Amino acid sequence: MKKLLVVMLAAPLIAGSCLPEITKAPKSGTRPVPDPVSRFVGISGTTAPFDYTLNPIEAYQGDTIRFAAPASFDVDFGIDGPTDRRQVSGGAGDTVLVVIRLAAPPGTYKYSVTLRIGRLLITDDPRLIVRED
Repeated sequence: MKKLLVVMLAAPLIAGSCLPEITKAPKSGTRPVPDPVSRFVGISGTTAPFDYTLNPIEAYQGDTIRFAAPASFDVDFGIDGPTDRRQVSGGAGDTVLVVIRLAAPPGTYKYSVTLRIGRLLITDDPRLIVRED
């Protein structure tokens, strides 16, 4: 009985080590899969168009985008946006993040950024490009 139990427990380990590793080959000109990247977008300025550290943002499905600004801000991707959340908000100096959905169709998306400076609300509409893996 003990020998049978050892064989049954060891069989998956032995069989698993003989199976080939299955990976998705990257297409030419794309980054290796599946390594999501975190991209940082700093937002500054007191009039639109704002200054961005990335504009347009170029990202792939699964990538994380972090936003930060010296003033309170909102980032809105709209109801059909490619991110896991439609809208994120942050206070002055905060960092907020969104993730590009794995099922997001490749393409160029317009999103809005609103900075709250004193009593003013100033809005800009930068671009996000989702590349295909």
